[in-house]
Amino acid sequence: MRVWNLLFLSCVITAAAVAAEATFTVRSEIVDDLARAVALERNGNTRDAERLVLQIIARLASGGGSKIEMSIALNNLGILYIATDRYTDAERQFMRSIRILQTLDGDIPRQALAKTRLHLAALYLEMGREREIARLDVPKLIETLHGVEDQARAKGILAGLRAARRDFAAAEQMYAELLSFWMDPVRAAASQTEIAIVRNNLGVIALWQGRTDVARTRLEQSFEDWQRTGGPENPNLVKAMTNVASVYMQLKQYDHAEAWLARGAALGRKTLGEFHPFVVRIEFARAEALKKSGRKAEARELAQWAAEARGTVRSPSTDAYIVDYRDIQSLRPHSASRR
Repeated sequence: MRVWNLLFLSCVITAAAVAAEATFTVRSEIVDDLARAVALERNGNTRDAERLVLQIIARLASGGGSKIEMSIALNNLGILYIATDRYTDAERQFMRSIRILQTLDGDIPRQALAKTRLHLAALYLEMGREREIARLDVPKLIETLHGVEDQARAKGILAGLRAARRDFAAAEQMYAELLSFWMDPVRAAASQTEIAIVRNNLGVIALWQGRTDVARTRLEQSFEDWQRTGGPENPNLVKAMTNVASVYMQLKQYDHAEAWLARGAALGRKTLGEFHPFVVRIEFARAEALKKSGRKAEARELAQWAAEARGTVRSPSTDAYIVDYRDIQSLRPHSASRR
């Protein structure tokens, strides 16, 4: 079973920051609509979130928006695609955003460009494309960022690279430092997403090392964090539940693993769609858990369904604008301190 390393950064820019540079403006209606899309996604309404962002992008493309607005919308679309496993679509949107930002001068576009490239680096880390990450020069991008919180988010990519190269000791130390940073009383209440991500990744490292008790504790804590930060239908919970199930599979506690996978599959069907490739992969894993727990008839039936679904399901990738969602919360002025 695949272990998911959840690596998401904040949105590219804040409305408050844009206001500081008169050359660049983000209209309040764009901010509000993007924030509404984030709320929809975090409540499990990914299709509605996508439709809303698509509408925003269509309005901007019709000539009614600025380049900075379009770059933000494309960036957030890309982040949404990461969350829904649409990696090819995510890369396309980040590259479009980057091309726009490269045509603009000023500190705001430079900050936005650095953050969008970091989003791209996070995507490449999910895809195992380390050469592309090296070309992006993550340490230099981190130096470009003004905010210590943005720098901390970006350092998660460096920690993830360490883990991908199996330098688990260094990765764990870096994540532990980040967890301490985010759990500081001055920022902990506003940083539950970051805390959930770091705890998840610490759990992943422990699982890779065979430290199953530690992994289970960390991953269950991350699952609880995601519940608090996004509600009961947050799509991130799908991946969080599969991670917890991975621990129980390794412990050979197959009934527990199957129960977690069943919950993840049910939520995945609701938030991603019944025939989403990730949902199909979960069902294959659940069939294996059922088989190993002695429920062979159920396992065969589920495996047959998953095989048929895999053979007929359409890839979620599309050439059309699709939006996804994500941390546009940071566009709101009252969230500026977080971003």
